[in-house]
Amino acid sequence: MLINTEIDLFGDESYLPRTRFDRLLDNSHSQPGYQLYEKMTSGAYLGELTRLIAIEVISSGEEYDDRLFNGSVPSKLTNPWEFTTSMMGFIESMGDQGDLASLVHEIGEYLGCAHDPRIQDVRRFITICRLVSCRAATLAAASLAAIIEQQPDLLSNQGPIVIGVNGSTFEKYPHMKQRIHRELCKWFGEATGARIQIDVARDGGSVGGALIAMLYSTKHQHGNLRSWLCIPPWNLKQKYLKKVQKLVSKLSTWSTAKRSPAISSNEKTLS
Repeated sequence: MLINTEIDLFGDESYLPRTRFDRLLDNSHSQPGYQLYEKMTSGAYLGELTRLIAIEVISSGEEYDDRLFNGSVPSKLTNPWEFTTSMMGFIESMGDQGDLASLVHEIGEYLGCAHDPRIQDVRRFITICRLVSCRAATLAAASLAAIIEQQPDLLSNQGPIVIGVNGSTFEKYPHMKQRIHRELCKWFGEATGARIQIDVARDGGSVGGALIAMLYSTKHQHGNLRSWLCIPPWNLKQKYLKKVQKLVSKLSTWSTAKRSPAISSNEKTLS
């Protein structure tokens, strides 16, 4: 069976909590209120979400010393949509190298800072990137889990559950594949999670379209089209919504975090 869920069209606040940053991005978009789920998960939007959060943290704080980058906006964060998801991924990958002190100048130069940022600025900005990307991975896993649950045969047998994914965010963003798989393991348990394989599937749109055309032609000839058409409902478990809401809460309250030690401790739980 082949199903086109158009999952990117899902999303309203009755079950998908949004932050003020999501609303800012949505309101500035040419199609506000449309494809809200995609605006929280797609590589077309994650960089801008990160920029919006960073701008608020830069401007918050009673003293300039409390503010991200001492209250000065780096040139790469000045203009809407200029800070891309690929840039966001590069910054997060720099954080994986461990010795941030040796990378401060390089990161500051990459972002277009007027002066070298403090190491706590770098940590805070990396954590913002991590919060946004972890939430995207969590939401992506939620949609995959909803589809898997509509196919009980997949869960009852012991064979592999293979998921083909395409797109530069999945392929190139640091840890995205591992984060999605980790969330699926939390949802289904380690035993079922170990059977889930997430692999890159290039040209999925064209190959899928060809398969659908072939199946339609075959079924249409036999007059049995209805027997293989179905659309699974969006089925988020309550416990998983709490996970999403927790990440949303971290994003919403980010501007109140002014000290790097607290931010550093948050980093450990989100990597």
